[in-house]
Formats: sequence, C-alpha cells, structure tokens
Amino acid sequence: MGGGDEFVRAVSAAVTNEPLADPDAIRYRQEVLEDGLRDPDALRRLHELAVDAIEAEAGVYHSAFRETGESLLRRSLKVLALFMDALRALHALAEEKAEHATSRALTRFYEQILAELDDAYLAELEQHAQTLRFPRGLVLSAHLGAGNAGTDYVLRSPLNRNRGNWWRRRALKAPTYDFTIAERDQAGFEALAVMRDRGVTLAARALGESVDHILQFFIALRTDTAFYLGALNLHAGLTAIGHEVCRPVVEEPGRELRAEALYDPCLALRTKHLVVGNDLHATNLDLVVVTGANQGGKSTFLRSLGVAFLMAQSGLFVAASHFSTSTVTGLFTHFTREEDPGMTAGKFDEELARMSRITDRLRPGGLLLCNESFAATNEREGAEIAAGIIEALREQSVRIVFVTHMFDLARRYTGDDHTLFLRAERRSDGQRSYRLRVAPPEATSFGADLYQQIFHTT
Repeated sequence: MGGGDEFVRAVSAAVTNEPLADPDAIRYRQEVLEDGLRDPDALRRLHELAVDAIEAEAGVYHSAFRETGESLLRRSLKVLALFMDALRALHALAEEKAEHATSRALTRFYEQILAELDDAYLAELEQHAQTLRFPRGLVLSAHLGAGNAGTDYVLRSPLNRNRGNWWRRRALKAPTYDFTIAERDQAGFEALAVMRDRGVTLAARALGESVDHILQFFIALRTDTAFYLGALNLHAGLTAIGHEVCRPVVEEPGRELRAEALYDPCLALRTKHLVVGNDLHATNLDLVVVTGANQGGKSTFLRSLGVAFLMAQSGLFVAASHFSTSTVTGLFTHFTREEDPGMTAGKFDEELARMSRITDRLRPGGLLLCNESFAATNEREGAEIAAGIIEALREQSVRIVFVTHMFDLARRYTGDDHTLFLRAERRSDGQRSYRLRVAPPEATSFGADLYQQIFHTT
C-alpha cells in the first residue's frame, strides 16, 4: 500500500489496524474508494497538492527561538502567499472534478471548496494580506503609562481622509506632527522597532493562527488521501497479477459470513503469481474446523480470512470474488510461535498465557482465528483444553475458526449443527491442490507424503 512512500504506508497500517464497527461508516469509505478507482487522478492530485503545501510551509524559515511580532508577521505573510496559491489550485481542481464525484464525502468536500474558496473570498484574503504589509506605514495608538512609557498599543486602520497621495492630505489641511530619527541614533531606531513590534503583535498572532488553521487543513487532507492512495496502490498491485477484488457487503453484527474465491493478498504480492482461492459458506455458524493434509493451505486460508476482515472493516475492497459478513467487535489470532529462546517458559505455557490475554479482551460478536493451538502438549490434553475454550467462547457469541491436526478435537463436533468442517484436499498422487472442501475430519494428516518427498523414499 505504501508504494515506496513511508507516510502512506504508516497511515495505511494505522487505519487497517483500527477497523470500523459501523456498517454505514464502512460504506462511507467504500464510496470514496470507488470514486478513486474510477478517477485515480483526482485523489492523487489532491494528495500531491496537500504535500506540496505542507513542504512549502516547512521551507519558510522559522526561528527556533521566541519570535518577535514583526518576524512572526513576515513569516506568516510568506506562508499565506504560498497557501493562497495552493487554495487557488484546490479550487481549480474542485471545479474540474466535482461533476465526476458520486460519494457523499467527495461530493460534500468539493461543494464546500467551491462555495468557500470562491474568487471573492480569495480576493478578500489577498486584500487583507496586502494591508498587513503596511505599504504606507503603520498607524498605532497608545497611552502614556508610568514614567511616560508607552502602553496599550493598538494597531489602527488609517482613516479614509488620510489615505491616498500626499497632496490630498495637504489639501485637507489636517494637523500633522512628525519627528525624524537621526541617521546614527541606534537607540532611537531600537525604540521605534519596539513600538512597531508591540503594535503588530496582536495582528501577527491572529495571522499566525489563521495560517496554522490552513496548515492543519492540508495536513488532514494529506492524511485522509494517503489511505485511499494506499488502497489504489494495493488495487494496482493485485490486479496487475491477475487477481480480482470485490466490494464486500458488510452488515450489522450477526452471523453472516460467506466468501467466494477468497485468497491471501500478502502471498499473492510476495510471489507475484496467482494464488489459489477458497470458498466459505458459514452463515449462522459459530465454529469452523479446518483439518486435512499437512502443507495443504490451511494456514494460508486462515490468514486470508483474517486479512479479509481487516480490509472489509477498514472500508477497503477484499481479495475475493465475493465477500459478505457481519461486523465483528474484535479480531484476534492465536497462531503457533517459536519456543522462547530465553527458556523462561515452555511452549505450552506461552500458548496458554497468550490465550488468557486474548479471552480477557474478547467480547460478544468477536472473531478468534486459531492455528494449531495447544499442539505443544499431547493430543488428549490439547483437545480437552481447546474444547473447553471453544465452548466458553461460543456461549459468549464469539465466532471461532480453528485449524487443527488434533482428530480427537475435531470429531467432538461431528454432527454439531452450528459447526462447519473444511478439509485441505489431497490428490490421489499425494499432491496438494491447496483447496479446502466441505468434508468431515480424517484421522491422518498425510505426513508420510512429506516424508517421502523430502527423503525420496519409494
């Protein structure tokens, strides 16, 4: 998804690791993505425009120390000029792309840009910026404080009668008072600078805050478009291999789960080849038990299902020809791990401790994916422990997909109306098709096939 851009990668990772639970919010994102797939140029240009604006602001010198009112004003005016160019470009892009947008998000976004960043607004913004450059000097008011020190400095707008050319002001015969600082009067110049700084500080802070608001808008735009840019990158990567993707149907929490030609997109991207997909029809079921031949594709299927849930509830497409599901309140995985190299705990101890942490966080409507859990002990004990956990979670309306070689565990659920059995296919010659079929468990995992393959026995 990153496509070589670390920021896009980081945003994509953050969003997919925080899946949505509201089906309408998911559909809201799906609509934007479909707009992006129809017109990827729009999303890419929006992202580039935001990035350019942010980088332009960062390129304007910013003092690491406390800025004076004058320096803050000068910097803010430079940044504002850059942002105005970006806002004009954004308005032009909205005019070009608005009629092609169909999603609620982009339609409203373009409407707001066209309404709020019109020519009149930009002209007024330019006029304010020009005023704050003080082409004819500053008009300040102040009071005399203790010791005749200046206090209560206020920046004023020049009166109309004092605007314009010198001859107009002289013609009005308004009284004027002035003074001239001697060329070498350094103290005088410093005093005048202090007066100017006090006068413009409030205006400089207001302008600085306004510029920061515009910057935050571009930062938000960059972040929002980064996720969809990542989605476009992922879509291009999968379709270039020849895989299809689908818009998932996401429903309210329940027991809907159906997939067709579901595959592991990570495996496809890593190998750059078409990978085998599998079907799953588990609506109204709360337990799926996957058994079958060693290296038959069981773990890959489990990964494909987990990634599909993450993608679906993030508002992305799914690596399948069809995927429909009810949302889950949490997605948890319990896969086998390597033994603790520090030997502080045995492998079975680590499995139990990790499952305990998972069950503490699982809530009704959650999904647990188990891959060879509790295989570190003997089959009788492992099956007993696994069955106890499965039953406790089913009572709490947690759905479970359990990949196992423990025949004793699998046969306990034979005849259970709420359990689906899938079995990794083994051809008659011992080869694996990597397809899973609806079939009851067998007492063997055909490990002898691998033994003969590796040791070349006859």
